[in-house]
Amino acid sequence: MRDTDADWKAIGAAEPFWGVITAPQFKRKNLDSDCLASFYACGVEHIVSVTSRLERAAAKPIHVSRALDFGCGTGRLSEAMTKYADEVIGFDISPNMLTEARRYSKGGVHYCDQIPDGKFGWINSFIVFQHVPPKRGLKLFEELLQKLDHGGFISLHFTIYRDLAADPPERFGEAPVSMLRKWAHAMLRKSAIGKAVRRIWWGSAPRGTMLMFDYDLNRICALCHRYGIEELTLVHTNHGGCHGVEVYGCSGA
Repeated sequence: MRDTDADWKAIGAAEPFWGVITAPQFKRKNLDSDCLASFYACGVEHIVSVTSRLERAAAKPIHVSRALDFGCGTGRLSEAMTKYADEVIGFDISPNMLTEARRYSKGGVHYCDQIPDGKFGWINSFIVFQHVPPKRGLKLFEELLQKLDHGGFISLHFTIYRDLAADPPERFGEAPVSMLRKWAHAMLRKSAIGKAVRRIWWGSAPRGTMLMFDYDLNRICALCHRYGIEELTLVHTNHGGCHGVEVYGCSGA
């Protein structure tokens, strides 16, 4: 199986903020105080949207004693989550991303590379599982569900399919793919040959490649139901032709 942890350690060492949001203003060479402010501000906007959906489903304001931001990166969402939790744990496998998260933290978040024991009243993850091979990612997802407290909330994101014209995976710093490469990738994507090529690509791509993986929505829903999340809200996402869902629910609701 592809060691995507090693990829993200390399990305985090080279471009920790761009690795979270792949926009040119978040590259090291462009990162100034205004860019940093907008980076964390968009995290606040995202969490406001997330908590609004959770509050509508729960019919009450959201505030928990303990929350987890899985794949926190440089703390874009973790910092915003402190408004809704007494304690926030930001977990990531990239040492350099965690260093940056601690550097710009306003307090209230414990950043770590190991998820601590105990239950969480809210587990959040956004644009993270899409970079983890599903065989491993579904095991991680189940482990997170086992840590969800009764009555606890989830707000998790998964990619589930892609447009034929969506860009193939790229390394950080790589120039945009050519139209010919896009066309070839589109033609191969759903064919048996294309699937074999992707398996080879995933195994042989240079270290630091930002790979994308699609999940089976049936298996995601089945795991949620197994762990007592009977009512789910699914919200469609589309990031450059990579389609996914934000999954919202409450355990024991």
